[in-house]
Amino acid sequence: NKEKLSLLYDQANSIDQNTLTEATAKNLKAALEKAYEILNKEDASQQEVGQAYELLEKSINDKKIKADKDAINSLLEKYNELDKEEYTEDSYGEFEKVLNKAKEVAKDTEASQEEVDKALNDLLEAFENLEKKEIEVNLREKLEELVKKAESEVKKSGYSRQSISILKRKIYMANRTLKNNNSTDEDLQKQIDDLEFAINNFCLLYTSPSPRD
Repeated sequence: NKEKLSLLYDQANSIDQNTLTEATAKNLKAALEKAYEILNKEDASQQEVGQAYELLEKSINDKKIKADKDAINSLLEKYNELDKEEYTEDSYGEFEKVLNKAKEVAKDTEASQEEVDKALNDLLEAFENLEKKEIEVNLREKLEELVKKAESEVKKSGYSRQSISILKRKIYMANRTLKNNNSTDEDLQKQIDDLEFAINNFCLLYTSPSPRD
């Protein structure tokens, strides 16, 4: 009967369509329009009412919340700037596969939060597995350059106090290693790796709204 359809219509109409994925929002809107049409049709048959109810109920049950992609988009922006020539061919090849998959998920308007989170975690793991080419470098000079880069990141606005504190700690440890004349290449390389990782993943520490339910 129409009374039951009317109650379901009110329930569906209270859903914020801006929080839904593009496809499910479109389906919900179409189902609402059909239900509205039937509710205002004086001679609507019981079959029409039933069909409108089933369509609206399905659109509610099938709705998908739009995923929060701020973190993965920020990470993709940073990782797109990586120089592939600095890494071994095999390790960068594996990283690139994961990178391209993450790009697909980020562009997918129907991607769930679970899919986005998995792509993000896979990308972080792939970055950690990258292997640098063995080339002659002045590790002390490289660490000094990284410290300058990290200090410029700290000056940017929009980061939480916790994220700034973490990066400042990494900068402090790097500077302490640089000031120690007895620091070995292994010591310098460890600080380089730690600081590079902190800089490349600094975007993940942005203050962001709580995930939607």
